[in-house]
Amino acid sequence: MRVILQVGSPRLKNIFASIVRQNSLKLKLLLFN
Repeated sequence: MRVILQVGSPRLKNIFASIVRQNSLKLKLLLFN
């Protein structure tokens, strides 16, 4: 995921940001496990 964010286009980053807002708790659990 981190690699995709680093090389991803701004559009992909915007999509990811909207997913983060919708699933912030789930993503926090995934990222910190």
